[in-house]
Amino acid sequence: MTSKERLQSGIYLLERIDASGQRRIYIGQAIDLKRRRRQYDNPPERDMRHIMRAIRKHGRATFKWRVLEHCAADMLNERERYWITRFNACHDQRHYNHTEGGDSGGALSAAAKAKVTNALKARWANPDNRAKHRASMKAALNRPDVKARRALTEARPEVKARRKAALNRPEVKARRKAALNRPDVKARRALTEARPEVKARRSKAAKAAHAKRTPAEKAKTKAARALTEARPEVKAMRSASQKRAQNRPDVRTAKSARLKALYENPDERAALSAAWTPDKRAAQSARLKAAHARRRVRRQVGDTKKQRRLI
Repeated sequence: MTSKERLQSGIYLLERIDASGQRRIYIGQAIDLKRRRRQYDNPPERDMRHIMRAIRKHGRATFKWRVLEHCAADMLNERERYWITRFNACHDQRHYNHTEGGDSGGALSAAAKAKVTNALKARWANPDNRAKHRASMKAALNRPDVKARRALTEARPEVKARRKAALNRPEVKARRKAALNRPDVKARRALTEARPEVKARRSKAAKAAHAKRTPAEKAKTKAARALTEARPEVKAMRSASQKRAQNRPDVRTAKSARLKALYENPDERAALSAAWTPDKRAAQSARLKAAHARRRVRRQVGDTKKQRRLI
């Protein structure tokens, strides 16, 4: 090992005595010790490593620099682990080392993990922090350049395929269904969708999307909808939904009010009377008779089954 290498690379220690008299240290390695010391003398604002944040917070004058050992560059990892273990700089929460050094791959110690977890929980428990984060994310996502980049990324075929595969996973579908069925989520969605500006935006987007579609795409959608609506379970669901809607007190009251207003208008009564032709009357009479006949058959079948159970 040359004298130049001996002076350049090695293991260093930063030490600070806090207000309570506690000793807090940080042990690191550097290929060029002089350069590393200059970095600590003027820590850049964009460097968010914990030791740099501590230096900016408390001031460089409160930290003492000391070289623990000069060694070759290929020995730095091993010697850094040795010194961190010797000073117990990783597992003691008072100190600034969060890893065991060397080839640890950046794995945090249990104490460091607990410290990070507690700090994040405390941060996100504050409603002001959450509101600031939502506002900053909303502002960032609404920037024109960010929107343009996202549109280009989402238009790539491989991104579309990955998203489709992820959304079709059974566990993702189950989580989405459970989230959408939560009462608080339903209430928030109902409030959002009832806002006039939201209705206007959705209507405008739907019209624009429909205008862009080709006749072949429209025909394909129409055929698929017809197949879906022809399925017995879909018919049953729609019928049940319509019955529930029609039986709601507010719907029945509104319908009764509309009919009363309609019949109180002489012009409307005359128009309805003219439209009610004999053929339509006969067809309506036939439909009602058929419906009554079906009900009688069902009642007879039900009585027969009841008699059989009694026997």
